[in-house]
Amino acid sequence: MSRFTVISIFVVLALSAGMAAQTHFKATTTLSAETSNNTSAAYTFAGQGNGNIAPGNVSKVSIHSLLYPGSSAKVYA
Repeated sequence: MSRFTVISIFVVLALSAGMAAQTHFKATTTLSAETSNNTSAAYTFAGQGNGNIAPGNVSKVSIHSLLYPGSSAKVYA
C-alpha cells in the first residue's frame, strides 16, 4: 500500500470513530446557581452611589490562573 492510501484509511477510520462516539453529559449545577450572588456581601445590600456596587456574580478564581505559566505580568485591581 502506498503512504497516501494508509493515511486515507486512517483519516476515514478516525472520522467515523469520532462520529460514532456519543458524549453523555449530566449537568451538576443550574443557571441560577451559577449566576447568583457569590460574594461576601449581604443579599440585601443594594449598592451605594459612591461606587460600592450591589452584590453580583463574582468569580473566586485567582486572576493569575488566567495568565500563561511562568508569567511575570503585574495584575492591578
